[in-house]
Amino acid sequence: MKAKSPAPLMQQKLWEAAAKGDSAMIRILALGGVDIDAPNEEGFTAFSLATRNNHADTAMTILAAREMQFMRNIGIESTETIKTAVGVNDLDSAAKKTA
Repeated sequence: MKAKSPAPLMQQKLWEAAAKGDSAMIRILALGGVDIDAPNEEGFTAFSLATRNNHADTAMTILAAREMQFMRNIGIESTETIKTAVGVNDLDSAAKKTA
């Protein structure tokens, strides 16, 4: 039986950042395209590592990064695309109206 190959460096850094509560590194890695939901060798995702270590802010960052990656995967990458999708010209004005 073939042994599991070690996780790519960026993926390993994601799990380490989640366990340490390093939200800034999570953002950088997410922008770099690392798989936010990939489990480590023990079966833990970055989100579960952050929550297990009581890093609530980092867990929230991971959830936001997951949403950003989802939006990118469905083709929403820019402010212009978002404006078109929601039918507004000024996102700041639209946000103020709903607040």
